[in-house]
Amino acid sequence: MESPMTSPREECWDLPADLSAVSKVREMVGSALTDWGADTELIDDAVLIFGELCGNAFRHGTSPVTVKLRFSGQKIYGEVTDGGSTFVPRQRTVTAQDEGGRGLMIVEALADQWDVQACGGAGKTVWFFCSSPNLRAATNAPTRAWP
Repeated sequence: MESPMTSPREECWDLPADLSAVSKVREMVGSALTDWGADTELIDDAVLIFGELCGNAFRHGTSPVTVKLRFSGQKIYGEVTDGGSTFVPRQRTVTAQDEGGRGLMIVEALADQWDVQACGGAGKTVWFFCSSPNLRAATNAPTRAWP
């Protein structure tokens, strides 16, 4: 059994598919992780990842968009599920002139692992694992560099 200091903490929010809610998601994720004692670097990474995934879900999916956050031992598991198409997003090749298309590159750079799953007849879930840079350094776990 895990001690109270390392027991998992969880949050789940259902939000409308509205791009103006991205800042609210970032605020909720940052606040929850701060309250739970996450490392500052991990909070920054998680806020960026959730912001990118929610931006995509709000832009391309349908309501509600469900955001799940789980934190334990300086590790995060996150999910963003939308009710839109089952089209599985993939990283794009972008040029310096492109104004978008870098969201999944950011996720790839910051997450330890991530993937996309279609949800039964409609929608998809993008999930990720992310650990504190300090924890990765202490365990010699591989880190990802900016592409």
